[in-house]
Amino acid sequence: MSWKLRELLVEAWRDLGIRQILAACLLGILLATVGILTAAQAQRAVAQTEARVAAGSFIWTAIAAPEQTLEGSVCESLVGQTGISAAGGVIAGEPPILRLVPETPPLPVQEITPGLIAVWEPGYVAQGAILGTDLESVGRVGVGSSVVAENGHTVEVWERTPPAAKSDSMRARLNLVTPPNRPVRECWIRTVAGAEAWGGEVLAAAFPDPSVKITPFVRAASGLETPAQQWRGFAGLRVWIIGGVLGGIVITFAHWTRRAHIAVYRAFGTGTGPLLALFGFQNFLLLVPTFCLSYLLSCFAGYVFSSSLGYDVARSIACTIGAATLITLVWGTIGSALIARGSIASALRDR
Repeated sequence: MSWKLRELLVEAWRDLGIRQILAACLLGILLATVGILTAAQAQRAVAQTEARVAAGSFIWTAIAAPEQTLEGSVCESLVGQTGISAAGGVIAGEPPILRLVPETPPLPVQEITPGLIAVWEPGYVAQGAILGTDLESVGRVGVGSSVVAENGHTVEVWERTPPAAKSDSMRARLNLVTPPNRPVRECWIRTVAGAEAWGGEVLAAAFPDPSVKITPFVRAASGLETPAQQWRGFAGLRVWIIGGVLGGIVITFAHWTRRAHIAVYRAFGTGTGPLLALFGFQNFLLLVPTFCLSYLLSCFAGYVFSSSLGYDVARSIACTIGAATLITLVWGTIGSALIARGSIASALRDR
């Protein structure tokens, strides 16, 4: 018996029964489990990465030895290096003396290069006088105040350090932004994602003096896996393969319960090729809505886990469920075709 493609598609749709629908429900639970596990691990990795970034894991610093300095222009120019998104330094030497009014105690002041605050707050354009939040909390000076230098020059304070700035010296002082053509005692850099380990090498190449102390702002705890390592460990579990194989078994079992019905096709001359196509179309019709619903449920679960769902997480969920669905389709179709190769007489006796 020969079949046309359109006839196979129509037959696949008409032949869907309660057993296939029950199998689709089981597949939905299985694929949703795979997706939710992926969403949970991905959101955990994203949250840990964001926490590390907020703590300063992308930041490195080079500190000159006592009585020595670093080139400020060299420090600021590091922003052009591959993997470096921001660079700035703290000016060496005594800062100017600033007071709220004459004859009052001087304020704690430090001079910084224009790129320093962008190390903590990407894209921040620093200029003028920037008030440290810790100094502001003391109540001696606030945003909108005017401070006076010894030469009578007045400096207006219109900005405060951003919340992302974790440098204690920056938060405890009034920071004056000055050109980077002066020596600095500290050079800070911020790397891009994935280049954290290169920060020390970049600073070592820029300041080769062995007396310069180069350290990351946040030291990784020994024995603990990074979010990337945890994600790679989860990926190594191959949950999409496990889910796909189990899904294929579910589909194969659903067709096995209909082996007498399948034997009727063979009894009327339907060959292995058309049967394989018929099973493939039928499984495809079951898996398309199952994939969509499982993906939506997994994305919703991912959103519930952290009140947000980024593109990378949604893509990871789609790829994982998609891979499991594809394996289910292939394995289930092949398994169903193997069932159809059994004895026609034995299958019809079970009818």
